[in-house]
Amino acid sequence: MGSLFSILVCLSIAFPVALLAAVYLEEFAPKNRFTDFIEVNINNLAAVPSIVFGLLGLGVLLAVFGLPRSTPLVGGITLSLMTLPTIIIAARASLKAVPPSIREAALAMGASRMQTTMHHTVPLALPGTLSGTIIGLAQALGETAPLILIGMVAFVNTIPGTPMDPAASLPVQIYIWAESAERGFVEKVSACIMVLLFFLIFMNLGAQLIRHKFEKKWN
Repeated sequence: MGSLFSILVCLSIAFPVALLAAVYLEEFAPKNRFTDFIEVNINNLAAVPSIVFGLLGLGVLLAVFGLPRSTPLVGGITLSLMTLPTIIIAARASLKAVPPSIREAALAMGASRMQTTMHHTVPLALPGTLSGTIIGLAQALGETAPLILIGMVAFVNTIPGTPMDPAASLPVQIYIWAESAERGFVEKVSACIMVLLFFLIFMNLGAQLIRHKFEKKWN
């Protein structure tokens, strides 16, 4: 449940912000040094180690804003910052794949630039964006270092009911149990790995199904 709440928080923050950023950069932003600077930094952020985002969550979300430690809310926000560049890159690639003739036809029928983008370009680019989003979330689901730094390593004996309740996550739990010397934790580690693999396979399968169902091939 801790991992599920963290991924839901991550999705609710990263997807709309990344989609709007990709639409602005690809459809509306002028080509100048400022936008080039933004694009370079987005590409650089995609290669930043995940532990740096954990330090950011520790230093800003916990120390400055005072959000509750060891909660899926803080974990989800930290993971959304880490996933944001990946989703932006996937969304921009999907927007570029839409043929210019679609935009030209909408503009020729009297649609404004905003209507053309929101009613035609974005819906056609949505399958690739969604598949990239799911892959980014699957990557975030397996991250351990950021969640350790924000305190999601405590033993929690109750099931969290909301993202504000203290919780653990699957990767961190695997790390803690694998470090235990007792033989009884071997089965727990194996079971936890199987649950995590199920989540990852399910999310990647969903990405492939979305791509194959909604992807359009242009002649």
